[in-house]
Amino acid sequence: MDLFSLDSQLQDESVFIKDLSLSRLLIKKDMENPWLILVPRKSNITEIIDLADLDQQQLMKEISLCSTILKNEFAAYKLNVAALGNVVRQLHIHVIARYMEDRAWPHPIWGSRSEKKWDEFQFHNWIQKIKENSAFSA
Repeated sequence: MDLFSLDSQLQDESVFIKDLSLSRLLIKKDMENPWLILVPRKSNITEIIDLADLDQQQLMKEISLCSTILKNEFAAYKLNVAALGNVVRQLHIHVIARYMEDRAWPHPIWGSRSEKKWDEFQFHNWIQKIKENSAFSA
């Protein structure tokens, strides 16, 4: 039995969207960049290579799905996809929509905080846009 639990920092800094075949899909609480996080629902996994081969393939499909959604629904200029794990060891993959006007462009966004005022309505709309995306039913 695989007892999955989400790291507390990921839980605090994001909102649950839905469970995909392998991963829990979250959206980071960031008002500047639509920022998705995929967390494979497996215990004690810190690296992609720790996953079974079929799970690695499924993870790539889920990364591609999230990338497509951010590119198409949020008109991302560039996508940043990474599995860092330096602070939170639990395997999680960031899929971030980047824009030439964002706070860190063209540099990495890691460690920079958005100065944009929190907008619950806009954030809720982002979540709905992702949940209702037709790519999830394909």
